[in-house]
Amino acid sequence: MTTGEEAFNIAISGQGYRYAVWPNSSPIPLNTSHALIYAPLVYLQVDMQGQSSPRYTSLGNTLLLISIDPVFGPHADRVHNQFFDAYEVSWGSLGGIRAWTSSGPSAQGVNGDLYLFGATDTGVLMARTEASSFADRSSYNYWTGTSWSTDMPPNDATSNTHIVDRPVMNMDLVYSPLHRTFLLIYLTPNADNTFYYRYLVSSSNTTLNILLPYVEGGDPDYVEQIISPNNKWSEEKVLFSVPAPARGYIYAGGLHAGYFGENDINMGGGKMLCTWTEHTPVDPNVPESGYAHKSMVVALGS
Repeated sequence: MTTGEEAFNIAISGQGYRYAVWPNSSPIPLNTSHALIYAPLVYLQVDMQGQSSPRYTSLGNTLLLISIDPVFGPHADRVHNQFFDAYEVSWGSLGGIRAWTSSGPSAQGVNGDLYLFGATDTGVLMARTEASSFADRSSYNYWTGTSWSTDMPPNDATSNTHIVDRPVMNMDLVYSPLHRTFLLIYLTPNADNTFYYRYLVSSSNTTLNILLPYVEGGDPDYVEQIISPNNKWSEEKVLFSVPAPARGYIYAGGLHAGYFGENDINMGGGKMLCTWTEHTPVDPNVPESGYAHKSMVVALGS
């Protein structure tokens, strides 16, 4: 929290109002010692009598640099108090993907590009910057549907700018060496307690080989295969469904790429660890009410 945010929260404590830094996506690797989170900034208004649902006002997002200390664990530094504004697309709050050069990831290396996703009510947009310039807003370019532009598309951008032409609630993009293509794992705003997936295929048939660059010396811009006119996303498929929670629906769904080492989906295996959050059955009006963080192991065959 900033000094001002923390001071406000302390002064108004117990009255139902507060500022929150609320991460809603998987961390994006920067190198092997750091990661990025474009965390939403939220102003919450809670009915302390429990007669109405909480109200959440978006204030844009903030940029967090996560340092992974081998002794003391991860630590977050706020690089910018507010990176994208409330009236703009919250680029990166839906997550993103790191494109390594042929040299691959290293402890301090920042070669290659960084791709960020932006959620709108009608689909998913994409932005790009060099990994070394992640903290510089002026370095970002935005996909227009045909090319990259320095002009940022609005929240109501037309469908031809979308990389995914449907709204999503949470999303992860991962390259699967086993399947030699990209996989999308996501939840939808339908609140149906279901993880979905799609995979990238050729526009002319149902197969596509995309080489992973730092493993096989391929194209360093391999992530741009997802916006190539030669490729398209498969039909939406169910990855798995979750039993309906005692209250509400699941949210904050995500993929933990790399959890299973060489057997993981991004390392040549077929295993994935997916997690989500759900409300517990405890009465939400009592202090003991809370949330459960749950997980599912999924294996995709070849």
